[in-house]
Amino acid sequence: MVASVIHDKKDDVLLFISQQLQENQPRDDYRELLELSSVFLGNRPTENFTFKTPGPTHHARWLSKAIYSLKIYLFQEQFSLSRAEAPGLRHICIFIVLLYIKAWYCAPSAIHAPRKDLEFMKNLLNYKKINKNISEVASKKFSTHLWYLSEQLICLSLFDDNVSAEIKLRLIESIQKKVKLKILNALM
Repeated sequence: MVASVIHDKKDDVLLFISQQLQENQPRDDYRELLELSSVFLGNRPTENFTFKTPGPTHHARWLSKAIYSLKIYLFQEQFSLSRAEAPGLRHICIFIVLLYIKAWYCAPSAIHAPRKDLEFMKNLLNYKKINKNISEVASKKFSTHLWYLSEQLICLSLFDDNVSAEIKLRLIESIQKKVKLKILNALM
């Protein structure tokens, strides 16, 4: 089932993982999530890859839960998973690999954040074709974090090379209209 769900997106995700592994990762668990995701997608581990012993997990760090989910899935024959746990684990691992890792590794860039966050929300909503429950829960939760996409911060998109010139011009026109309205309102 995993292969059929990820088939058309697998190459894209593997390319992203490869690019991220070439960059310096700030923590070992960032690299570990990428490596585990690659193995989950069917890639053979590199020569220096090792499965790390699980350490402490913190409730605020979803990254550790993602890593442990992938490890449990990869070693599921060594666990006694219930009939409900096995498909749930499979679905969360597919979500991690198809949506979460790209959003996680692109999040630190303030310039790309507005576009990436809107893309992530769109992907979450489209994810209902794969898993309606995860799509609804994740999009509802993520929507509570979009409060910072304000008029002031959306201007960072002007510096994003991946935003088309047409959209940048429309953004500038919109900003100019709002500035003119504020000036007119202040004068009256």
